[in-house]
Amino acid sequence: MRIYTVHIKRAGAGELKDPDRGLILIKEGFSWPAFLLTGLWALWHRMWLWAVVIIAANATLSLTVRALTSDTLIQGAISVGFALIIGFIGNDLHRRSLAYKNYREFGVVAADNVSAAEGRFFDNNPHWVSAFRS
Repeated sequence: MRIYTVHIKRAGAGELKDPDRGLILIKEGFSWPAFLLTGLWALWHRMWLWAVVIIAANATLSLTVRALTSDTLIQGAISVGFALIIGFIGNDLHRRSLAYKNYREFGVVAADNVSAAEGRFFDNNPHWVSAFRS
């Protein structure tokens, strides 16, 4: 079973802004897409600032390692290490980005997949069903 955090977009005086895009569930733990795609993953989630930071850090790290050593094994190991770091912190970066975009962390749900987690969230919070499933 996986743990998901529930994020709901709020506008102004507590009103739901866009019911179609106002609910996001983010899995706790390692993010395989963030590990495999790093900067592209951040762009996909519209985390523009984090995408720039990740791409710039990756480029700087690559150029620095290439200047210090010509061993491709070391270069590859450092590149994989950087991708691992992004994989481990990726979902946390996504949560920070959502907080900046006026999403509020509403709660935590445990389920086998995102669909089941969403269903469990609505089962436990029936007053939100009308806002999201009109």
